Amino acid sequence: MLDPELSQIAAEWHTRIAENPQRRESLQFRQWIAIAEHREAFDCVSAAWKRVGELAELPAMARWRSRVLGEALEAAAHRRHRKWAGLTAFAALVCCAVLSAVLVFRPEQHIYRANVGERRLVTLSDASRLWLDSQTSVRVSYTAHARTLELLQGRARFDVTHDARRPFAVTAGNSTVVAVGTSFNVELLPSAVLVTLTEGQVLVSADQRIGQPDGHAIALAAGQQLTAFRRGTVVVRQIDLNTANAWEAGKLVFDDIPLSEAIARINRYENRPIRLDPLIVGLRISGVFEANRPDAFVHAVVNYFRLQAVRSADGRTYLMPPAAKTRGCGRGSDRCRDAR
Repeated sequence: MLDPELSQIAAEWHTRIAENPQRRESLQFRQWIAIAEHREAFDCVSAAWKRVGELAELPAMARWRSRVLGEALEAAAHRRHRKWAGLTAFAALVCCAVLSAVLVFRPEQHIYRANVGERRLVTLSDASRLWLDSQTSVRVSYTAHARTLELLQGRARFDVTHDARRPFAVTAGNSTVVAVGTSFNVELLPSAVLVTLTEGQVLVSADQRIGQPDGHAIALAAGQQLTAFRRGTVVVRQIDLNTANAWEAGKLVFDDIPLSEAIARINRYENRPIRLDPLIVGLRISGVFEANRPDAFVHAVVNYFRLQAVRSADGRTYLMPPAAKTRGCGRGSDRCRDAR
């Protein structure tokens, strides 16, 4: 008779090996599987998993469980030895229970996206929450032992449910944030990765390419922001959380930042990205802007810096110095028009 506790251990081994097949060759597994009872439990789990395969969603699982138990009971009615029949039915029941346990810890992978102009809330299976900014995408991968997420583009806030058994790690560019029961923002810009801690504690590690040659993690406190520049510098500073989190209310607050960085953020809310002439990338800007009104931002920038806003035939806007009225938007003024 299979011990339910042993079956649970077998299910855990099955999950670990499914995640990393090399674990099958580990000394720990080989010593464990060498015991006959352990191999029997492992084989039961493997057989059940193979039978259900990738179609083991909950409704299908219920139908399969009923069919297997029905077969076991029918076999029991035709067997002469009641004891063997009882063991057969019990073994089928244990296999189903083990398979259910495996499914609970079955790896979960998904990519969540927010479209242009959209801010989206996603609640994950562990009750952690993602707040996605416009044009943001996050890849989520949950296993029985880890919660791994990757910010593919844009900006997101992560409200993490505490689970000491499964670390919660977010990767963006070359930086990784590890958190337990906390709330933080991660933003991916062309030139840097920003990590802003709202509450709790996080550890941020960055590889050698962005300024952490010793590989040590940096601990952030609430109200701190880490900027990991791609050129190789890491800066930690105290910030105003109301300003940093204003995007959640549809506001973009710029405090003496490069115009190129402001454009990158505005472009999340624009179907046709605004382009910036290389001659004016060094300009810096401050102000509060409506995230869903890129046109108002362009109007303000043009008037404040005395720039030219030129629109190409495909509707893209190019910001240029006053003297370069048609530079960068096409070969010939017939393809561009003043967008001021």
